[in-house]
This record gives sequence, C-alpha cells and structure tokens, in this order.
Amino acid sequence: MKTLRHSLLLVLCFITVITLSHCSDDGNDDMMEEEFVDLSDPNALTDALAVTGATVVVGTPPAPSTDPAAPSISDPDDAFGVQGGELQLGLDLTSGDASGVYLQIPGADSYFDIPASAFTSGRGVGDEPQFSLALPDNIEPGEFCVDLCVYDAENRVSNIVRVCITVGELGGANSEFLVGIWNVTKIVNVYDGMTETEVIGEEQVETYNESIVCADGQTFEEVEITESETTDFIMLTFSANGALRLQSDGETTYLDYQNSTCEDIQYTTETYSDDWDGAWSYEDGIKRLVLILNAIEDGEEDQEVVDLTISVNGNTMTAVQDYGDGEVDTITLVKQ
Repeated sequence: MKTLRHSLLLVLCFITVITLSHCSDDGNDDMMEEEFVDLSDPNALTDALAVTGATVVVGTPPAPSTDPAAPSISDPDDAFGVQGGELQLGLDLTSGDASGVYLQIPGADSYFDIPASAFTSGRGVGDEPQFSLALPDNIEPGEFCVDLCVYDAENRVSNIVRVCITVGELGGANSEFLVGIWNVTKIVNVYDGMTETEVIGEEQVETYNESIVCADGQTFEEVEITESETTDFIMLTFSANGALRLQSDGETTYLDYQNSTCEDIQYTTETYSDDWDGAWSYEDGIKRLVLILNAIEDGEEDQEVVDLTISVNGNTMTAVQDYGDGEVDTITLVKQ
C-alpha cells in the first residue's frame, strides 16, 4: 500500500481527533448560532480553547530576546481542525532548545504558557516541540490565527511565528450524498512528469537492478530484483455525524537485502490490515473534502490529514489532491 499511503495520507502535524455527534432542533437554530464561539473574539477564543498542561497568564508574552544564543524557530505550515477536535501543533526548532512555548491569539488579553512537560514530543534541534490544542465542539467554522514562540531554560525567547487554523464543520452542509460506504478502485499519481497507476485488487510489480554482495562477502554482482504489492481493498465509511472509518488490507513482497547474496536472492512478504477512525468535513461551495485519520504507523499513533477537491457522477466520486510542483493524486471511489 506504499502508493496509497503516500497519496491518501499526507503528513502535516495533527494527532487524535475526537468526533462528536451534533443534534439540533430546526426551531432552535438561532439559539445554536448564539452559542457558537466567535472566531473574531480573541478573548472568547482564549477562554474556549484547551491547551493540555498550559497555564493562562494575563498580559502578553515576553518579547523575543536579542541574545544570539536565544532559540529560533521557522515558519510552520497552517493547520486544519474540526469542531470538537484535538489537533497537534508543532514548531520547527532551528537552534537552541525549548523549555516551553508561549501561545497567544492576536488581540487577546492573556496567553498560554505551555511548559515542556506538556509537550508530546521534541525539545531540541532536530526534534519538533509539539503540544495539544483542543477545539470546543461549539466553535464556529472558519479561520483564526495564533502567535507562537518558544523559550529556553534561561528564559530566552525565540522569534514569533503565526499559524492560522481552519476550523471545519463536522460533516457539512449539503454533504448527505457522502454518507455511506465508498470503495477506492484506482489511484493515479502524477509527479516529475511521470504517471503511476494503482488499480486496487491488482498486483503491482516493479523490476529493477541492484548490486548485491556475493557469497564470498567481497565481490558484488548486479542482479534483477522483482518486488510486488497488492492492495486488496480500501474502504471509507462516512457517518452522518462527521465520523470516518478507513479499512484496508494488502500484501507487499520486497528484497531482503541483508540476507541475500548475488547467488541466492531472498525476499520478505508482509501483510497489513488497517482499521483507522477519524472525522470528515465537507465545504460545498468549493467542493472541498478534508479527511482526518487517526493512523497507527509502526505502533505509534499519528494523525493524517487529506485535503481533496471532489466531483461526483452517480455513484462514482473523483477526488483530487494537489501537492503543488506538478504532483497530483487522483483517487476514484465507488459507493456501495
């Protein structure tokens, strides 16, 4: 499922979505709107957000330090979350170390002081200090931004970066057509002027030459290697409350380089079976479908976000993911 994982499951920087069921009475729409957390009110947002392990401090964070030994961070990508979801924000630490993070919504009268003890990972260069930010289930859809900086053990403060977070509505207006089970039938990946097509259920075979050490342990010989991969099925289940489930099975056979000699090529065959939950959000005006999947890779939990533009013809959906620089995935799904 190598092609699928690279096409369906992009890395950005999120963890653990909590999907919630929303109920409303037609007669109570005005009341429900009044209860939404207003994205344009920084103090209301500060009160509504929950940052694990953080302390809320009145005022503004300390200014960036002029000391050249102060830590430094690079501009991060913007983020996507859903109502009632929990997302993971990460910072790329380019120098120094991080003993904590300051987070403030522009214009707010207070800020969050997030100590390193609340990080889910990363404190030094080469790591990514990450922390958890929970969105309330009554936050209105739209976008808001947060200003972030890190501080070290000597309380030296880094530069400030801004991350804008798009909040999607669980499910979404005019999204009833999505509810149900969809099977992925084909994935076409275009990159560097080349096109690769994976048909689900069909064996994908790759043959190439590799230099392999011979039995004497001294000489090498170039031999032909044949690896294969078959994705048996990929099934996405969309629930009306915005919950999502992805199931897939497959098998891959690849070169066992360590145990091979040029006279005796060894292969390893592995099977996989994924069953992930998550959430989905659909924006009808621009036909945008965002999938947030709680993935488990190599025994570790992570979250993958897939941002798609879709079109539907009968029971067939075409979903396009454009990575930029000419790389595009086109995924075909058929509804059961």
